Amino acid sequence: MGVFGEDEIELKERLKKERYEKLLELKGKSEKNLLELEDHFSKKCKTESEEMAEKMKEEIKAVREATEEQLKNIEKLIKEENGEHLEQVGAMLRKADEALELEIKKLKENISETLKKNDERIEEANKSLKETEEKCEEVRRQNQHAEFLGPIEVEKHRRKLVSDEQDAERERFEAVIKLKAENSETKSILAVELAEKQKEDDKELEKYRGDVVEYEVKTMKKLVNLKKAEINRDSMNVLHDHVGELQRMNMRFETLTSECELYFCDGFEWNGQTRGEGKRSFDDIKSYLGSIKEHLLSTERSISDIEENEVRVKKQDEIKSLNQLVSQSHSCLIPFISQFRCGKTSWSKDNETNFREAMSKITRAINEIRLPQTGDAQFQKQITADNE
Repeated sequence: MGVFGEDEIELKERLKKERYEKLLELKGKSEKNLLELEDHFSKKCKTESEEMAEKMKEEIKAVREATEEQLKNIEKLIKEENGEHLEQVGAMLRKADEALELEIKKLKENISETLKKNDERIEEANKSLKETEEKCEEVRRQNQHAEFLGPIEVEKHRRKLVSDEQDAERERFEAVIKLKAENSETKSILAVELAEKQKEDDKELEKYRGDVVEYEVKTMKKLVNLKKAEINRDSMNVLHDHVGELQRMNMRFETLTSECELYFCDGFEWNGQTRGEGKRSFDDIKSYLGSIKEHLLSTERSISDIEENEVRVKKQDEIKSLNQLVSQSHSCLIPFISQFRCGKTSWSKDNETNFREAMSKITRAINEIRLPQTGDAQFQKQITADNE
């Protein structure tokens, strides 16, 4: 007999009933505490999320407005600098054209002056030739009156006249040849000088055009780098939000895991109500794992636009590893879900161990993903570097 007049069987039944009542009381308190904790953290997370989202919207709006203003200033500066540079190039080209025209004018004047002098020399030679012909004519007239002279004197006088005439013709011919040679040489020299001047002007013009093209290319590179920096900034901000949301989801996941582990207590007595509650708990954690997987896919897509290769590869590996753990965890839920659907609860201790280990791996993997910095600081650094 027991202390209260009970036999051994009645004592066991009473102790078993008291233990079951305490388990139910403990489960009720745990559920209440978990619900209060979940409600507290949900409200706190929601408030912090709203405040963070509002603050981030204001910061992003301010940065975007500053960026747009800087882009407008850069475009305005580019237009002003392009206009000023093109105006300078135009002024230089006009100055070069004026110098070239002046040089050509001088060369033409020199050619005209040289040709004029040559014409004067030719005219003087023709005048000298005419005078010589007049002298010869005078000599011939004199010869007509000198028939009375002796043959020897006449022949001697004739030879002298012929020799003088040949010398005069030779001098005139040499003078004409010399003038033509000087004229050709002058034209060649002037043509070479004109070609050299034109070559120098063309070279200078080509240099100015190259400077303009180089300036435009540099400006375009700055705009491209600025756009890439803006895309990278937005991608880093999106990744920051995704990782923050994943860490908040981990808190809810730990709560659901704790609810499921309550049904692993030794001596837990099942009835229709507790089996229904257990089925809902395992269905909830299965559904929540699906939500985590969808969030991981969205996070993985946002990583692809990050410009920094080291950050991108590291986060891709972390998300990929976590995604594999989530996919593998479904096999740990099958024994429990299938048992509940059949109205049974006869799973093994190995099933419970596998469940705990799988859920613990997911929780640790989420906690190991560090919250990255936003891309605003790097974006400002890129703008500063481009403006230097």
